[in-house]
Amino acid sequence: MSEKDDQEILENVKSSVDFSIVTDNILGIADFVIEKHEFKNDCSLTDEQREQATAKIKEALWAQVESLKLERKSILQEMFDSAESALAQVMRDGS
Repeated sequence: MSEKDDQEILENVKSSVDFSIVTDNILGIADFVIEKHEFKNDCSLTDEQREQATAKIKEALWAQVESLKLERKSILQEMFDSAESALAQVMRDGS
């Protein structure tokens, strides 16, 4: 299998993440955190504060998503490397 084939497989596996679900989850987390803050502090955020808070929360969580995507890519590469190593060992032992 060529390097191009390996990259294509990695891209197919990578694309299996549904970012619309991730976005929904991020928005849900933002709403929950804001509502929790309002409840705990017995206050209500203004529309402007809510928009600003939501934007900041989304920014922070998307940064984590990007970090996870890089980590996932690294783990997938390690998995393919391990699989190739295991196959090479079988080929050496079987020859």
